[in-house]
Amino acid sequence: MFACILLPSFQLQAALRFEPQLHRQPVALLTSEGPSGAIITQCTTAARAAEVIPGLTASQALARCPGLHFRRRMPAQEDIAAEVLKQTAWAFSPWLEETAEGVVTLDLRSRRESEHRAWALDFTRRLLARQLHARIGVGANPDLARLIAGRAKPFLQVDEPAAFLAPLALSDLQPEPVLKMILHGWGVHTLGALTALPREAVGDRLGPASVELWDRAAGRTERPLHFARPVESFRETIELEHGLETLEPLLFLVRRCLLQLTGRLADRWLVVAALQLGLRCSDDSHHEREFIIPDPTGDVDVLFRVVQHYFETLRTETTVVGLELSARPAEPVGQQFGMFQASLKNPNGFAETLARLTAIVGPNRLGTPRIESTHRPDAFTMHDVDFRTAPAPVASVAEDSPRYGPALRRYRPALAATVLCDASGRPLHLESAAARGHVHSALGPWRGSGDWWEEKTTWDEEEWDIEIAPGQILRLGRSASAWRVVGGYD
Repeated sequence: MFACILLPSFQLQAALRFEPQLHRQPVALLTSEGPSGAIITQCTTAARAAEVIPGLTASQALARCPGLHFRRRMPAQEDIAAEVLKQTAWAFSPWLEETAEGVVTLDLRSRRESEHRAWALDFTRRLLARQLHARIGVGANPDLARLIAGRAKPFLQVDEPAAFLAPLALSDLQPEPVLKMILHGWGVHTLGALTALPREAVGDRLGPASVELWDRAAGRTERPLHFARPVESFRETIELEHGLETLEPLLFLVRRCLLQLTGRLADRWLVVAALQLGLRCSDDSHHEREFIIPDPTGDVDVLFRVVQHYFETLRTETTVVGLELSARPAEPVGQQFGMFQASLKNPNGFAETLARLTAIVGPNRLGTPRIESTHRPDAFTMHDVDFRTAPAPVASVAEDSPRYGPALRRYRPALAATVLCDASGRPLHLESAAARGHVHSALGPWRGSGDWWEEKTTWDEEEWDIEIAPGQILRLGRSASAWRVVGGYD
């Protein structure tokens, strides 16, 4: 047995995935402008009830239904909808064929016939949670299953093909136009009327194409499935017809995307290890950001707070017209610690706290400092906090080289100072917030420079150690004729 999963009005469903409130309203999908204006290709049930049919122009449809909503094709969202369909179907059967746009066929060799209705209804519920409406037909061969799916509401299994196929219209098989015209001239308008004719006689008069059509009308076709694997990408894309200027509607869409992503990953028993956010503005500028999840999770609230803190500091020059959110999957991680082993109780909660602090102090100002490999005084960079990588072993006190003298405590930032010098440049008097007075003794200068080949990072420093009062020793720095109090000695 074979099952065909059909998404009716696939292009319109993809365009309305993030507007579920429109599913029960009259909505029509428009193509590009034609000679007589934009043409309707697909429409909702409510629109068809108002006598809006494919082939009408926008003005003709509005004359029949003044409250009609229009949408245009969203190719990016159609690709995502196709991925969702294949990934959901893969969870039910690995023998999967992507038959057509919005249509997949499954080989049910691993399922008992008594289970077909149960899994089919479960399948439709999962797709409904992804804002996709499906019809499922089960038959003895793939072509028959596709015809059954077109009549399913939402599930239909046919065990006697002849009784099901006989009343169907000939146009359901989409025959060649010339062949269709000849058969209609003979008075053949249904599949039952076609199969009532002798198969060999039809083939002798109309050729091989008519024999194939007769076999399909009788439900006798057999063909192998062209198996395909679903793509291992999890992303959601939203194209907006009207740009967003405020934060609230944008966060609303982000949460919907997260709900879709976590649901799709849960079907595969996966969680989110990282999120990649992309925003497209009306001036064609792009904003991208990656969020690493310290403890991979499928909790929507946790993931939403991670993204929300970033949006609180984001400012764009123009409106947002496109949103893409993708997830990097990972398997749930279980970890057991020793009795005396310390760890973070809630890594995601700690990361959320760091994100809040980053929103307050700004980017690249929070983390773990690391000394740079340079001779530049007090040169360091900030790195993200890492609790997964084991720290390097610390050398014992005996192995450390001995250090003599007092410790220098640097001021961050260094304090501006006014220094009076003699003719040789030796400091004689100091005025600063840290100390002021006559310089009793001074050692120096110690000069250093570097990065002269980089205009923005070049440096040229001169440092002095001075004593203002007995026991009060400071370090002075000078660059570009500006003095600073760098720090003080214990």
